[in-house]
Amino acid sequence: MPSLLYIALYDQETAPGVHRKVQGFVEGAIEIGYSSESFIISPDGVKSYLAYLYKLLFAQQSIVVVRYLNRLGIFYLIAGLVLKYRGKKLYIDVPTPIVNLFHEIRLREQKRLVDWLDLVLICLQASLPFLSATKIIQYASEGRYFYFGARSRIIKIGNGINVNSIPARKKSPLWPANELNLIAVGTIAYWHGLDRLIKAINIIQDHHNTGYSINLKIVGDGPGRDKLEDLSAELGLTDNIRFLGMLHGDELFREYENIHLGVGSLGWFRSGVEEASPLKTREYLAVGMPTISATLDPDFDVQSDFYLMVSNDEDIESIVQLLIQLKRLELPSSQQCRTFALEHLNFVEKVRFILS
Repeated sequence: MPSLLYIALYDQETAPGVHRKVQGFVEGAIEIGYSSESFIISPDGVKSYLAYLYKLLFAQQSIVVVRYLNRLGIFYLIAGLVLKYRGKKLYIDVPTPIVNLFHEIRLREQKRLVDWLDLVLICLQASLPFLSATKIIQYASEGRYFYFGARSRIIKIGNGINVNSIPARKKSPLWPANELNLIAVGTIAYWHGLDRLIKAINIIQDHHNTGYSINLKIVGDGPGRDKLEDLSAELGLTDNIRFLGMLHGDELFREYENIHLGVGSLGWFRSGVEEASPLKTREYLAVGMPTISATLDPDFDVQSDFYLMVSNDEDIESIVQLLIQLKRLELPSSQQCRTFALEHLNFVEKVRFILS
């Protein structure tokens, strides 16, 4: 039986989405016939990095998958050579294209010393981390500077999730209705563009008679929360916009029951991103909700009923028009969303493709 080890460094409490992804990958590999396990290391300074590298270099499994860490980039080149000498394969799972990570750090308003060091490291490493890998798993297009010499080994695929681990809603909320209920889940940051949505809701409330009010629940926390709360208050939308903080498990799934649309990322252009495949978009579909987003996604057609696109720029009007036009649309049912997720977004099919 072929064997697989997935090595990753993250905190399971603060990164539940990442943890679900790693476990989903492992379970998907098991389902298609691999002896598969994960090795998760909690961040603990230099000690955790050393544990990560030791496990990587001395892994016994035939395939070793690592979740990419920029600060260990050059070590992947060495590890790939060592594993190849030992008759094993290194797969590098790159959660965010390096070019996107570069722009994200570059565009931060307040940079720490470590941010500047990361930018220098990214530029110096270029494509070196990938040159000895057997396969590089990417979820959006990578910049040429970062795939030079390794392009033939890149697999571009949309993110997968373990659909069966996510409870499905029992029924869809009625639509059309007197209220349009939206939810946005995740880290609240400038590049997710929720300010665009809040401004669009304000324009509709003031200038358009849609026949329904629009409510937005924001689940999560992050550096952009204070500004969004101030914006909501300034526009007089405190009754429409609710900030729920961090929610997990049953608490979160209860909030999904009466939601018509999940909100994906609406501001990736601020980090130079044009294509992405966020986990939260897939989780919305697995629960039974279509989603709104602004970036291209490998798993969805531009005209998909499950993935409603707005412009990937500062324009507010495209969001306004979409929210107005919804009254004439028949949204996919919860069951249709769940079926789409099972057939197109499930980890088993993603892992089968990656390991083929």
